[in-house]
Amino acid sequence: MNRNMSQSFPQARKCITFAIYGLLLILITLFAFSRIELWRGSRSWESTKATLEANGLTVDWAEAIPTPVPDEQNLALARVLTDCYRNTAPNTAVGDWQAEPVFNELASEAGQVAQDLYAPHQPSTVEDHFGFPLSEAELLEVFGDAHSERLKELSQVIEPYRAALNELREECSIRPESYLPGDYTISSSCPIPNYKIVRPIAQLLTADAILALHEGNSALALENCHALYRIADLNPQTPFMINVMIKNVVLRSFIAEVLWYGISQDAFDEDQLRAIIDLCQQNDQIQALGRTFDMEMLFSISSVQDFNNSPEITSANFGSSGTPLFLNGKLVCKTFMHRALWYLTPAEGWNFQMSLRYIQFASKYRSAFDQNQGTIDLHKINQMAEELEALKTEGSFFDGLLLIGMPAYQTVSKVAVDAQRRIDLIEIAATLSLAAKQGTPRPETIISGWEQLPTDPANQQPYTYKSTARGFTISSLRAGSAEPLSLTWEPKNP
Repeated sequence: MNRNMSQSFPQARKCITFAIYGLLLILITLFAFSRIELWRGSRSWESTKATLEANGLTVDWAEAIPTPVPDEQNLALARVLTDCYRNTAPNTAVGDWQAEPVFNELASEAGQVAQDLYAPHQPSTVEDHFGFPLSEAELLEVFGDAHSERLKELSQVIEPYRAALNELREECSIRPESYLPGDYTISSSCPIPNYKIVRPIAQLLTADAILALHEGNSALALENCHALYRIADLNPQTPFMINVMIKNVVLRSFIAEVLWYGISQDAFDEDQLRAIIDLCQQNDQIQALGRTFDMEMLFSISSVQDFNNSPEITSANFGSSGTPLFLNGKLVCKTFMHRALWYLTPAEGWNFQMSLRYIQFASKYRSAFDQNQGTIDLHKINQMAEELEALKTEGSFFDGLLLIGMPAYQTVSKVAVDAQRRIDLIEIAATLSLAAKQGTPRPETIISGWEQLPTDPANQQPYTYKSTARGFTISSLRAGSAEPLSLTWEPKNP
């Protein structure tokens, strides 16, 4: 028996030795594989960055850091806003600005009543997710004399907010700048405005403006539009996609709502029409969207570099699903474990390659813009949507990140085009109605003699114009079966 035991010990030692050698071989192979993947990813990454830089894209995040503005000029620091909102994560790398629960409840009450009045329809498609201005017939139905009781109800609901709205309008007029405080030195820590902040205030301002138009106070309605424009751009220096999305949504679903209704009712005088034209001309949403795509690509480049330098920021900043490999603090708690997984596996190289695929795909969206002409090729945007759909079934592992992020590019492109068309139609209607008030005969066509008027951002063609018995109709066709956008103006006192 002792003899058998003595023979088993050497065999056990051999097994342990082989196991150790096998484990070492696996680790060496894994490490070599990770280095090869890192080399492949880094090489392609640097080549892509050089190409983007040669095409005029900034790849150094330091050039995108905004300059702080004086507190007394900063709308984001106005008491009427800071009393309503707080930074829910002041001590973390990411400052997530959210609405205070109390304010949210109060504003939602007024906002819901207002929305029931001026937006009684529900969106029917993805493109309609953020709502569309009502047609003239719907507006007359909602705001006609038959709804005086509901308008009285709206006035009563808004009444508790009168002082706050007055203060907000005043702050917008005396604070010309806006800058969300935060750490901009690291791309992933930049403060980003939240639509939950903007939406309740936008609802109140819009409802108050519509009510003012109904009561004949067009000056107040226009003040509300300027306030809407300011709160839509709380962080203009860093034009992330969420910034431009919020601005487009406010432009098309709130500001355009007010101006559309006011012009159709001939509610504005000559000076106010000039102010409306000036407001419209300040907004080139197509060029703004092109700059936003540049910023998003720069953000991606900077974030990947920051992330590769400090992979442990995964758990601090992105939670459970914000990175390609879905590492999070619940699964890997310690910094050294993060780094071990990062450097001893292909994770770093794969992150490069996944991010590279994302940026390459994003650059195709960027190529759909002609920044000189201020136009967008919707055909190319639709082609990108088809490619993206194909990748859902045929894509590789490295396409995972772009499948998460690219639908936002598609949505924001369509929203921007729709917002620009609405603003263009309002500018044209304001220009023509101003000319009519000044005694200029209504034109039979706007193809010649009115070259200064904006054209469709998708095809550079003039918008459809039709002279009527007493006024005119200006319209824009929309894709698919959607009803055309159409704005009719007739003088109140012929």
